[in-house]
Amino acid sequence: MTAPNIVNTSIIYGKTAGIVLTSTSGDLLINSNNSNKVLKINSLYLNNLSANSVSATISWNNGTTSFIIIKDVVIPANSVLVLIDKNAPLYLEENCKLIGISNADGNQNINAIISYEEIS
Repeated sequence: MTAPNIVNTSIIYGKTAGIVLTSTSGDLLINSNNSNKVLKINSLYLNNLSANSVSATISWNNGTTSFIIIKDVVIPANSVLVLIDKNAPLYLEENCKLIGISNADGNQNINAIISYEEIS
């Protein structure tokens, strides 16, 4: 269960993932235990596609405890919140994950788009 030394990496894959945030807590991105990888999150966009304001909560979990990054942040109708960008990346070590939830109902939704690097 060792994340690689990112100075001496042999492989870096650029990846993008997307998920719809709902009123049920869900995993946005997971770095599983014993993956021998570190995930560098370069960007996280929360896109409100509805005609109404909705709120979102995003947390980082270290395998045992969740730590809130943002809580109940209101995203105006038809707009995008840039939560993480390349100037302030977030690293997911092994057994860590990002979790998201919103107050969006069936007629509203928030798309979460994550651009990241898988480093091994």
